[in-house]
Amino acid sequence: MSNSREPVQEPSNASKAVFNPNTEVTSNFYGSGPHGDGPGHGHAEVTSSGDVTYNREPNG
Repeated sequence: MSNSREPVQEPSNASKAVFNPNTEVTSNFYGSGPHGDGPGHGHAEVTSSGDVTYNREPNG
């Protein structure tokens, strides 16, 4: 057992989805911070028919 006092960094599984009714595209933010949209987050855009039109992997 370690007695280290350094904080443990755990990956975030949080995500946030924002739907735009004008374009029928959902923006999905994930992978960073407690809300999924912190520094280094991933971002994917998905149309109402399920096509992924944009995808950026998290870089944090």
